[in-house]
Amino acid sequence: MIEIFSDISPVKVGHYQTILEEQGIATFLRNNNLSAVEVPIPKFYPALCIMNDEDHQKALTILQDIIKKEQTKISSPDINCPNCNEPNPATFETCWSCSSEL
Repeated sequence: MIEIFSDISPVKVGHYQTILEEQGIATFLRNNNLSAVEVPIPKFYPALCIMNDEDHQKALTILQDIIKKEQTKISSPDINCPNCNEPNPATFETCWSCSSEL
């Protein structure tokens, strides 16, 4: 078992676990319930581990690609709606103002 990702957010760790399992990589969540302590300690953050050592490189590649895409979306400029011209964050798929597809 190899730890490949850790974060204070159990939601993010669980999301990445789902993505890896959809790719056929067996995973395990460690410390999933320990992040709710008063003082957050990184050693006890929820951790995503892979069960088989031979899946290590494949899992790292998948996670690196996903994290890179997420960071690109966050840093992307706003998109103007083609229908109402209202600015929307790059992460939105529909306009917050008129619900048109972006």
